[in-house]
Parts: sequence; structure tokens; C-alpha cells
Amino acid sequence: MKKPQLNIVYTPNCWRIHYLNLEDFLRSVYGLRDFDILKRAKVIHGDFPVYIITKSLTFTRTKTKELRRASINQILTTLCVDGHILPGTYVLDTTPPKSPIKQYKQLLLTHRDPLHPACIQFKNRHLDNRYFCQMCRQIDHTFCEWLRNESEPL
Repeated sequence: MKKPQLNIVYTPNCWRIHYLNLEDFLRSVYGLRDFDILKRAKVIHGDFPVYIITKSLTFTRTKTKELRRASINQILTTLCVDGHILPGTYVLDTTPPKSPIKQYKQLLLTHRDPLHPACIQFKNRHLDNRYFCQMCRQIDHTFCEWLRNESEPL
């Protein structure tokens, strides 16, 4: 089985981690279901709290069952002590995710083909979202019709 990876971006002088990536990682590694990072960090979308994480020898590792009540600083320090992240400055990115429909439209404009493997793969990842599937059919139909009208006859 593949080891879970935490998606972190290194920007000059700090690590940037999106709150949804952190939630997914905590769910897969520590089994924390329905864990709300924004609520735990006491922030809203658009805030970017900064945490300075050190691998302190005096830090007592937070037990998995206690992580649900731990602060974000304690959670990140536990990740550091467990070897999942490096010590340093971390910025928690709280930008809201783009809707799947907007992401699909952008993908479609990039590849200009609803049957492109990237478009198909993206749609397959969202098969459980009925509204998304319905909108994709409409978008694909409209896009193909637009292509047909814009293309020159042979």
C-alpha cells in the first residue's frame, strides 16, 4: 500500500500547506474523521495563520486520540516529531477550493477535448456528485457544439 503524502509547497522562507490537504492527511494517517482545521485554528477562509514548528526534545508527542482536541501548533509539531514534515515556518492556506465545475471548465479550455484523458480522469473522480455529472454533460454538449460551429468545413 502506498504511504500517504502530505502535499506541501515550499515558498521562500516558509512551507505552505492547504487546510484541505492537512485534513486529508490527518484522516488517512491518524484516522481523524470529520476534523475541521478551520474551526480548530479559529480562522475563516482568507486568513493565513503562521506556525513556527521546532523538533523540540522536551515536546511530549500528542497521542492520536488526543489530536482531535490539540491545537494546530501541537498537530504540526506531532507531524514533525513523527517524521512527516520538517521543522520550520508553516503558513496554513485557507483559500476555499474552486468548485469542480470551474475546475472542469478550465481543464476543458486547456485541452479542448472532453475525451482527453485528463478530462475523463477528472470526471471519473467526481462520479459520486450527480449535479457535477449532469452539468458536465451540458458543458460537453455545449462545448462540442461550439467547436463544430467554429471549425472550418473541409
